[in-house]
Amino acid sequence: MFHIDERMRTVKNIIIVTAVILSIAGCRKGDDSSETNPNNKIYYTTTDGLWPISTAPSTLGSNMISDTYENGQGIMTFLGPVIWLGDHSFANTTRLKTITIPSSVRQIGYNPFAYCDNLSDFYGKFSSSDNRCLIQDGTLKSFAPAEMTVYSVPAGVTVIGKHAFINNTLNEIDIPDSVTEIESEAFRSSINNIIRINIGKGITKIGNYALYCGTYHCYVYCKAAVPPVAEGNLFYDCDKITVYVPRESVEAYKAASGWDQYAENIFGYDF
Repeated sequence: MFHIDERMRTVKNIIIVTAVILSIAGCRKGDDSSETNPNNKIYYTTTDGLWPISTAPSTLGSNMISDTYENGQGIMTFLGPVIWLGDHSFANTTRLKTITIPSSVRQIGYNPFAYCDNLSDFYGKFSSSDNRCLIQDGTLKSFAPAEMTVYSVPAGVTVIGKHAFINNTLNEIDIPDSVTEIESEAFRSSINNIIRINIGKGITKIGNYALYCGTYHCYVYCKAAVPPVAEGNLFYDCDKITVYVPRESVEAYKAASGWDQYAENIFGYDF
């Protein structure tokens, strides 16, 4: 009987030790996963790699408790998960180079990264395959403009959001057929002035002052057979402009509200 009790006691101890080991392994695995991309942290890099952003944005759904920069990486830590990026949250953070969006983010407002001139890459949730855009539910919300002069909007985007390309350095932009709407002031304050805008045939609506051209002669190629609805003034700060549309649609464009003020500058084109 003694030998049986000893044997049972030994088996019981083995089971307990095994359970403890598995528990510890599980905790370690969970800890490693949370440290990779915890929802209460935003990882970023700066152009100089020396100092935190320290903007302490208040439109992220949680209060920031620290902002550190070590070993070439910045880490903003918050009390709770970052659930949304409010309008212009990181605006004018000119030293920002890259940023990783936590998977907990559910909503993006008007370009949270407006005037971030040196921003080159988005990572994490909502980032495009080329890491240049944040896209939510088909709407392009933010664009990383650093050192870009020519850009093609990713296929599948349906809306270019308000302020999405604010303060960009583009000379030429290609907008695919999938885009149906360009919201107001989408290209506000273009730095180097956009010279050529290629708009796909799917466009149906363009918001107030959506297109900025600047002092250079701007050439707009719009493939849509039916003139897109103009919600206010189409162009802002455009000294010289030439608009090319399908040849069979020239008269329709010249007569359409919003387009009619550019009637003398509208010409037919074989797309």
